[in-house]
Amino acid sequence: HNQAMMELGATVCHRRNPLCTICPVRDHCAACRRGDPEAYPRLAAKVIEKKAVSRIWCRRPSDDALLLERAPAKSRRLADLFELPTGEQLGITAAELRPAAILATKKRGITRYAITETIYRHPAPAGPLPAGLFWISATELDTITLSGPHRRWVTELLAATSK
Repeated sequence: HNQAMMELGATVCHRRNPLCTICPVRDHCAACRRGDPEAYPRLAAKVIEKKAVSRIWCRRPSDDALLLERAPAKSRRLADLFELPTGEQLGITAAELRPAAILATKKRGITRYAITETIYRHPAPAGPLPAGLFWISATELDTITLSGPHRRWVTELLAATSK
């Protein structure tokens, strides 16, 4: 029965211009009885939550390697994917990030989030790296799994900053 109802939804019960005159269940249809089938289904408005993330563009002076963060294997969304680290991961406060150091501002959507990611140039951290952060040489970038947006951004920024 579920498959038959889905088939009706795909072939007869269109959101715009429903084919009520040929519908085999129109006598049982609340939308048809009310005379406004185009008003159904009544879907709740999608709530989009805006998020802002500060990302860090950090190159190691000795060999020009790029600092990246790898999501833990247990992460549901990004397991083992690399991305540019956040300021928070490096212990950098928002007050320490200077507008003049902005390399790019990127936008992306993930599920119910509209995310604006601002990428800041920042000096290499001194001492050992926090857990989950790694120096990756430019020649190794093709051998790691970067998230799709971050692969595009890293490629763009490498080209722009090497000029």
